[in-house]
Amino acid sequence: MFRTVAHPPTTRGVLDQLDAAVWSARRRLSLWTPVAFGAGAGLYFAWPGEPSVDQLWALAGAVTLAAILSVWASGLRFLLVILPVLIGAGFVDAGLRARMVAAPVLAVVALSRSGSNHPRLLLAEPVLYGVERAMPETVRITLVDQEDFGPLRPGDWVMTRARIGPPGSPVEPGGFDFRRLAWFQQLGGVGYTDRPVIG
Repeated sequence: MFRTVAHPPTTRGVLDQLDAAVWSARRRLSLWTPVAFGAGAGLYFAWPGEPSVDQLWALAGAVTLAAILSVWASGLRFLLVILPVLIGAGFVDAGLRARMVAAPVLAVVALSRSGSNHPRLLLAEPVLYGVERAMPETVRITLVDQEDFGPLRPGDWVMTRARIGPPGSPVEPGGFDFRRLAWFQQLGGVGYTDRPVIG
């Protein structure tokens, strides 16, 4: 009487079984497409730094090439190719979308109050849409619809829509020249906003 000994499956046998399992579940695998794409977008937001446009385009090219190559793959090989493709596509989509909707971002340098006791922000390195010339060093805006600064602190980055103009000249001959004071304070613009300031 002989006892049969079960031999451990070979690597080739395991791969064949996985390949067959993927092939049999191929119709259900499409349901994981948005999950993998979303995981790529989530990876973009968890990335420690902002990838450059060149890096995003390079990744987009690699994703496209891998997607083309996946046409000749099947079973497990297809899954191993298409999963990184979908994750990479989500990453690229989130990165390019973030650049498409980019809005002016300013750093709060100081907080103060206007003569009418409204909160006032001194903002550094402004980006002003529609202005082709060199940007001023700082601009100051008054928050006309707020009574306090809320969670804002110096050093915060903020976005808002505001009306900004050059510092005003004296209102009467020999009067106080705010424009001169602003020049030496490197204050390139003043204005106000009645919109929420997003920190």
